[in-house]
Amino acid sequence: MKLVTFKVHTESRIGAVAKEGIVDLNSAYAAYLREAGEPFPRRAASAVIPPDMVGFLEGGEKSKKEAEKVLKWVAKKKGALGVDGEKLVRPSGHSLLAGLEHHQATVGPLDLSGLTEARH
Repeated sequence: MKLVTFKVHTESRIGAVAKEGIVDLNSAYAAYLREAGEPFPRRAASAVIPPDMVGFLEGGEKSKKEAEKVLKWVAKKKGALGVDGEKLVRPSGHSLLAGLEHHQATVGPLDLSGLTEARH
């Protein structure tokens, strides 16, 4: 899974590169949870897939497994919108800040050597 940080207005968010574009993992997970009947989908989503890269990496395997699950869900739900009507998938070049190839959860000091900065 290729993780990226992108910007929406002034907020940095975590996403994953998919063939459809960049999937906002936190918003997509909230929509997934709402569909599953979760009464507080934003709060629950932020606990498992926080909207930022560091929080996601701190979530370890649980965050990774849920992100992989939600990416499959998004691929089936073409054009789905988030809990507040936001787009779940953005064009690949959308205010991209950095990317990171995520193979397994980081334990101990955070290794940022795989980060690249995109300049637009």
